Amino acid sequence: MTTTRRMLAPPRPAARFLTRSTYALLGFDALRAPGGRVDQAAPVLATMRKVVPLPDDDELVVRANAGVQVACGTLLALGIAPRLSALTPAGSLVPTTWAGHLYWTVEDPAARKLQRIQFHKNMAMIGGQPGKPPLHRRALALQKDPVEVLLDQPRGPDRVPGAQGVAYGIIGETMRL
Repeated sequence: MTTTRRMLAPPRPAARFLTRSTYALLGFDALRAPGGRVDQAAPVLATMRKVVPLPDDDELVVRANAGVQVACGTLLALGIAPRLSALTPAGSLVPTTWAGHLYWTVEDPAARKLQRIQFHKNMAMIGGQPGKPPLHRRALALQKDPVEVLLDQPRGPDRVPGAQGVAYGIIGETMRL
């Protein structure tokens, strides 16, 4: 284990918990007091009702969305069914972001800046969801070549059609294909 990975290992679970619990906290606020969220969501809900059968009561839909975020955010923070519990609030965050944080439509520069921050925060929350680790991390963990992990088979001139056997790496070292 490298020094950097060793240093980052202890705070990683705490960081994951804090990141994932954000859904539960924000959802709880909306569930407890939907307030202006209902008015902000009305135009988006009207558009969505043309495609998806939703209840006519906007406050009920906002509270249901908040309930989904609380439930899935809690499951996500506890590490229960991480992929499923990540997919659901991420899906609910898209219309939430569309309804509440269209910063390019705001005229006031200060308000626009706040809405832009909230928009990008929501997009970062969606992008930071658990899933399969990136290919290079899986290859490193398995101590294999990334292409072998991707193809799920060993590489070599007899394994991959068209492979020539030996190639030069980035720094000029000979490596086996």
